[in-house]
Formats: sequence, structure tokens, C-alpha cells
Amino acid sequence: MNGPWFLIVLERATDAELDAVQAIAKVHTDEWWHEIENVWIVRGHDAKYWVTLIKPVIPHGPSGVMVLKLPDGDAPSSRSYWAVQGRKRFDWLNKVYSGWRGQIEA
Repeated sequence: MNGPWFLIVLERATDAELDAVQAIAKVHTDEWWHEIENVWIVRGHDAKYWVTLIKPVIPHGPSGVMVLKLPDGDAPSSRSYWAVQGRKRFDWLNKVYSGWRGQIEA
């Protein structure tokens, strides 16, 4: 799938809501990443498309969703992340999402 990249963040989501969003990502894009709880990077469509899909699976309680368009592959960007086994967890960003120009400390 081609198209822009989006960052999806869930706020105060239940396990059932997290599972539902994972299922939505798998069905609606061929390229997605989910190595941080409550965070996905997905490719294609637009921000409203993703919110419209996710909104029905978080209808009650304090949960919420935010979708941000990420920079295109050639756009300047800066991000950094550290985690135990960070290189393993974030290698996808370097291989698939070409817009990642951050530092990964392993």
C-alpha cells in the first residue's frame, strides 16, 4: 500500500480496545508497526479515515484516539528513542518507514 504514514495513539484504552485497534490496522493497511503499547504507525488513507474506523471501538469511558500525519520520507525530521532491545524493536522504522531519521540506542 502506498500513501502517507500516520501515528495513532490511544489514551487510557482497555485491553479489548487495544485488540480492536490492532485488528483494524491489520485489515486496513499492509504496512503497520506496533511495538509500543497504545501506539501504531500505519500507512495509507488519511487521519479522519483512521479516527472514523477506531471511534466505534472506544465508545465508552475515558478512552480517546489521536491520529497524526507523519513526515514524508524526504522531509526533515528528528526523533529519538531508547529501550532495552531498542534496536530489535525499532528496526522496522529504519527498514520500512523511510522517514525515520532518529537515533536508536541499543
